[in-house]
Amino acid sequence: MIPTDDGQKELTVSVAATLDEKIMGLQGIASMPVDHGLLMVLDKPQPGTIWMKDTLMPLDVIFIAPDGRILNIFTDAKPGSKEHMKSAGEVMAVLEVNAGVASAWGFTPGQMLLPGLDADNPSFKGVAPENDTAKSIVDMIKSLVEISGTVSKTKEDAKR
Repeated sequence: MIPTDDGQKELTVSVAATLDEKIMGLQGIASMPVDHGLLMVLDKPQPGTIWMKDTLMPLDVIFIAPDGRILNIFTDAKPGSKEHMKSAGEVMAVLEVNAGVASAWGFTPGQMLLPGLDADNPSFKGVAPENDTAKSIVDMIKSLVEISGTVSKTKEDAKR
């Protein structure tokens, strides 16, 4: 459940855990339900950069600080754009949702989006995307949002 201006809304997300999944993002995906998204949890706090190359649908890109609050938002990112969208500082996660969702759901910088997402939390210390400790991240996120594999695609799936 995600806190919004008008209560709580359910957002079904896929979690990009591996480096390949993070690089791929939502590239090659033509559409997804309005209440779905892709969450990329990083292995440590760091500046984030996203682009829309090979992405087929407009998106809102939400950079999430290590304390779980929204750092900054890029709305209505254009499909295929090679413009780099950069975080306003170090982030621990990036959430990609359909264009318009951030505004419709009242997301704003400073808003708590993922309580418990904390770089000092032992669950996040030294997490490499490909190792077993990434499971602790997914377990924490499961308590906040419903995990779904409906929009997670591999490079091979996107090429079909």
